[in-house]
Amino acid sequence: MTVGDRRYRVTLEDGNFFYLAGVWEPAMAGWPLAFRIITVAANPEVARYQERHGAIIHRRQVMSWLDATVPEGDLLVTPPAHLFLVEEIDGAPVQKVLAL
Repeated sequence: MTVGDRRYRVTLEDGNFFYLAGVWEPAMAGWPLAFRIITVAANPEVARYQERHGAIIHRRQVMSWLDATVPEGDLLVTPPAHLFLVEEIDGAPVQKVLAL
């Protein structure tokens, strides 16, 4: 994420991979194919930098998201605190940001 002239890398605290929930709309009536990331209110670590972030889909939830076997409201939630590690990038010293 970018805040002002600073850039940050946001990863899961446990180092695991994650996906961002998105939707796409096919091209129609002169409008091109569209893809959008669904956002939720930022969790405590990210809220220090921005109000919203992409809805996180964990690897174990991918098929539930894709085949719609779990209600959207159960997947598209603000993640709990202490889930993310935020590090400044772009030549600046890496700085771990901890939520209180």
